[in-house]
Parts: sequence; C-alpha cells; structure tokens
Amino acid sequence: ELISLPKDCLHHLFSLCIRDSELSSISGLGEVFKNLHSLRHLDLRYCSSLRSLSGGLEHLTTLEKLVIWYADELDFSADEDMPWKALKNLQSLELRGISKLVALPNWLRHLTNLRSLRIKDNWELKEVPEWISCLSSLQQMELWDCRKLTSLPEGFREL
Repeated sequence: ELISLPKDCLHHLFSLCIRDSELSSISGLGEVFKNLHSLRHLDLRYCSSLRSLSGGLEHLTTLEKLVIWYADELDFSADEDMPWKALKNLQSLELRGISKLVALPNWLRHLTNLRSLRIKDNWELKEVPEWISCLSSLQQMELWDCRKLTSLPEGFREL
C-alpha cells in the first residue's frame, strides 16, 4: 500500500507510474508533486480507491502525458474546481475503465494543447460534448468500447 513518496529527492524524475495502489486522493501527494519539476509522464493504473485528482496535479506544470486506467471510484465532477489550466503542457490524455465517467468532464476544455485523447472501456460514457471542437490542437481521438455512447456532436466535424 502506497502511503507516501519522498518529498525532496525526486525533482529530476521524468516519469512516474503508480499501479495497484490503495491511493484514494492525489492531495496526499501534493507536497511531493510540488517538487517534480521535470515530470513529463504520470501513469495511474488500477488505483481502485482513487476518488479525486484535486490537490496535486495542478503542481505538475511540465506534465505532457497523463494516463488513468481502471479507477473505479474516480469522480471527475469532484475535480471541477481544480485549476486545470495549470496543465498547459498536457498533450496526451488517456482515460480507460473509469466506471463513473458518464460525460467528458468540463475541465477538459481547458487543455488547449491536448493533441491526443484516448477514451477506452468507459462503459457508462453517454456523450461527447459540443465543446470538443474547441480543442483546436487535438489531432487524435480514440473512442473504444464506450457502449452507451450512441452519437457524436455536430461540432465533431470541425476537428
């Protein structure tokens, strides 16, 4: 069970992968994330207790790729107030098996440099919002096995 990471010795870390963890909130890693000035890739897989991303990710201003797989308790609506604009370098986002994902979260629209968006195995996803066409840097979008998704918005053609 991951309880903590050292705060002061990871400032050159380029990539961090946390798998199979009982981590319930990123906020517990907020102090560590403040020092990860070189982190480009963050991979959170099978963190089944993870409920929120608030309180930590906004410190990762150099982050280019974020992968979140199978976080059964993750509820993006709880993260709407997080300063997502701080992730101005994020180019790739993959959300896979997020069972509470019914619609793409509104904070996605702040990721103006996002080039790749992969949405896979999100069985409850019902809609892609009209504002998706505002992601002007988006070059690749994959929607796989989103069983309740029945249509795409008109603005999708603008991408």
